[in-house]
Amino acid sequence: MEPEEEGEWVWVRPPTEADSEFWGNGDNEDDEPSRPLKLVFTEPAKHWTDAAPIGNGRLGAMVWGNVPNETLQLNHDTLWTGVPGDYTNPDAPSVLSKVRKLVDDGQYAEATAAAFGLSDHPPEAYQPLGNINLEFDDSHLTYTSYVRELDLSTATVKIKYNLGDVEFTREHFSSNPHQVVVTKLSSTKTASISFIVYLDSKLHHHSVANSANRIIMEGNCPPKRRPPKVELSKNSDGIQFAAVLDVQIAGNNAVVQVVEDRKLKIDGADWAVLLLAASSSFEGPFINPADSKRDPTSESLNTANSIQNLSFSQLLAYHLDDYLNLFHRVELQLSNGSDSIKKMNLIHIKHNTACDDNLYARRKLKSLKHDCLNGNVLVSTAERVNSFKLDEDPSLVELLFHYGRYLLISSSRPGTQVSNLQGIWNKDLEPPWEYVLNIHYYLQHRNVNYEASGWVAHQVSDVWAKTSPDEGDPVWAVWPMGGAWLCTHLWNHYTFSLDKAKDFEDPEVHHRHVSHLFGLFPGHTITVEKTPDLCKAAANTLYKRGDIGPGWSTTWKMALWSHLRDSSHTYLLIKQLINLVDPDHEADYEGGLYSNLFTAHPPFQIDANFGFSAAIAEMLVQSTMEDLYLLPALPRDKWPRGFVRGLKARGGVTVNISWKEGQLHGARLWSKTQSSLKRLHYNGKVAAISLSCGKIYIFNQHLKCLKITSMIEGVSL
Repeated sequence: MEPEEEGEWVWVRPPTEADSEFWGNGDNEDDEPSRPLKLVFTEPAKHWTDAAPIGNGRLGAMVWGNVPNETLQLNHDTLWTGVPGDYTNPDAPSVLSKVRKLVDDGQYAEATAAAFGLSDHPPEAYQPLGNINLEFDDSHLTYTSYVRELDLSTATVKIKYNLGDVEFTREHFSSNPHQVVVTKLSSTKTASISFIVYLDSKLHHHSVANSANRIIMEGNCPPKRRPPKVELSKNSDGIQFAAVLDVQIAGNNAVVQVVEDRKLKIDGADWAVLLLAASSSFEGPFINPADSKRDPTSESLNTANSIQNLSFSQLLAYHLDDYLNLFHRVELQLSNGSDSIKKMNLIHIKHNTACDDNLYARRKLKSLKHDCLNGNVLVSTAERVNSFKLDEDPSLVELLFHYGRYLLISSSRPGTQVSNLQGIWNKDLEPPWEYVLNIHYYLQHRNVNYEASGWVAHQVSDVWAKTSPDEGDPVWAVWPMGGAWLCTHLWNHYTFSLDKAKDFEDPEVHHRHVSHLFGLFPGHTITVEKTPDLCKAAANTLYKRGDIGPGWSTTWKMALWSHLRDSSHTYLLIKQLINLVDPDHEADYEGGLYSNLFTAHPPFQIDANFGFSAAIAEMLVQSTMEDLYLLPALPRDKWPRGFVRGLKARGGVTVNISWKEGQLHGARLWSKTQSSLKRLHYNGKVAAISLSCGKIYIFNQHLKCLKITSMIEGVSL
């Protein structure tokens, strides 16, 4: 590895003339300085939900940040129990016939009891890959000035602490371009980096360290989930995996030794960089791992070998160039009009002619100590969540909005597995969640269970494309609408059959699901403009359901209320969600946020993080293929000033909006294809529009088009 350069460098694309036209100049001349998008922790993690997540879509890690004994808990998106198979229930057709007869006879309790016979085995379980363990000597027990930060703007975690007058730094990120987890350890004193590193796993595994400063861990997932818990097995029929950890160091007297055959001991280094690559034998849901031609050890070694000549700074540069291209597509600033703390990054631009053509200008970020300061006191993100009901700090809403985007970028990329209900982060052999098809993953199924034509998918699934009912109460397990949820409305069935349903008393008025309002959101067949009576009915339904519920239910209701144009109720739900959860005293179905801003059911479910970002976007922009609504549910008294840039509307339209004193100030629209949009709406006003491909349309507060300019060819927004 090449010698490391001083300072912290990132790569950014310098703004073009086209960017200036599209993003706008002077629309918000009195905007506050941009605030750093950082999650801040003032102590090491005590619980998994205190750890900081990083990921590249395939390879994830939870950074605990403990000082004397650090853990990076690892995940790989393809590590599941099980193998492909036909898991359909051969008795299901006869059971279904019995259930139907009981329903026809009005024996509903008996029908429910009989429906247990439709249940099948549970889905397979998503598995943890293992851990990178770092052990330091006892001097690290006396640390001071601890801070851990997850910077959403760079997808990096940084930990700083002092031992006496020496400052130690740890930096972590998961690189998508090079498919490795990267860790750097450094300090302000030469030859002060000493530690032991090793890999382990909860799965069956073995590991070995060698004199080439490398640790190789190999193992396998169980070939079958055996409730009530996963049983570890040496059986090689399950998915095989491998992880390779390379250690690279600098220092005149630095040494690396193999200890206990599986650990590496580093002494007297100026700095150390750890590179973790991993792979599995998974080739798809229909190929048995025993028949796989993939060699995860060879693949991991090839990945590790391919980056041996890259420095930490180069790996970081490629990582940032990849990540920023996605994350910086959207900006959001909300202001409540108060004198909030001014927080910003000082930026110094420096060009580097030696960089690759696909990388841009180099920029040195001086991370300021006062970024997250309130006066002279460092404020953790958990403290900010705790105080939100009093200060209603809009920058915390911004942070949570972007956090959902960060988690999606980090847990799902092209070519990876679909993010499950924990993203790609999981520490348990028996995790609480898998794929849940009322909000995830379309899967196809054959006609075995119901002896009917077509296909069906139920409530839960796994990496093997399970679509049969789960083992458990048929009240939730036998839910054959998973596929329909993802692709169409069930209304079509009624339009053909006109089969009237029997009305029943609702046995659970405050249930967390509101699937019957699909037409309001995520659908758009129920709208304030076209179906006002249905909107009133939807509002009555939501009032009856109540606001209390798990995190994902809260964010779903946020979006529903925003489509009813009720900004006040939407904002009430924001305040409800931003509530700190104590992992030692969780309350079922009450939602909230953990200290790392993971959303709670409890336990953690990632869909509420995604749902929060979506709901905030729906408050600011709503659309159909022909209509675009600006600021439809803006809480004007809470966020009187602000802007959003880079939101997408239907029809491939990109939208920028600014507002002042609670009113629209201006908007810019752009589409890379010929848009079908016909009308622009704001606060009861409607303007006819026609957008041409590659043109920027600039509108004022009255929806009058002030200017049309051309985009520069090739610019991506």
